[in-house]
Amino acid sequence: MKQYAVIFDMDGTLLQTDQLAIPAFEQMWEGLRQEGYILGDVPKRETILHCLGKTLDEIWAILFGSGVDQNGIKERAEQLLTSAELEILQKGKVQLYPGTIHVLAMLHEAGYPIFVASNGQDSYVQAVCTTFQLHPYIQEIYTAGKFGTASKVELVRVLKNKYRFTYGIMVGDRHSDVEAGKLNGFQVAACTYGFSSPAELAGADYYLQSITEILEIIQS
Repeated sequence: MKQYAVIFDMDGTLLQTDQLAIPAFEQMWEGLRQEGYILGDVPKRETILHCLGKTLDEIWAILFGSGVDQNGIKERAEQLLTSAELEILQKGKVQLYPGTIHVLAMLHEAGYPIFVASNGQDSYVQAVCTTFQLHPYIQEIYTAGKFGTASKVELVRVLKNKYRFTYGIMVGDRHSDVEAGKLNGFQVAACTYGFSSPAELAGADYYLQSITEILEIIQS
């Protein structure tokens, strides 16, 4: 059992990130505007949700255009976004999906090694885990911000190689999670309650309508 890894994405899988991302991106945008950066209208809700689960480079390409850093706008945007996310988390306005703590506690008690693999910044993901007291259940947190990976596939491969896992399951809500699991030889449980379209999750082994359904799959 100890060689069976359970790897969770964060945004749209454990965390109801829309409660955080919408106000955080709006706050970031307003901060950039106040500092004199020339911007268009605040991104629409659909655009912001489309950014979730992507690397920062991918997010900035969506928001600002690829290959262009408008006088340091990307670096400043990262600073403002991280600050806004941490501030909103501290205000207690964000929730985990129902049953998340129960799932992590049950898997931890059963002896499964649990990991988080996220394309987000390390300070943000660590803050989420601290806010909701997830650290006792999680063996290690892997983030693109910490490891400098360009894709979720690469990030999960770093994790897999360190622990030499032969079997495991990737649990996530985006195509990047499906791809990361499959290309690393793991099963994939796709979260249909997250932020992707059904087509984006094609190829998964299982489809979850609630995070709690993962218990039946893993423990069957």
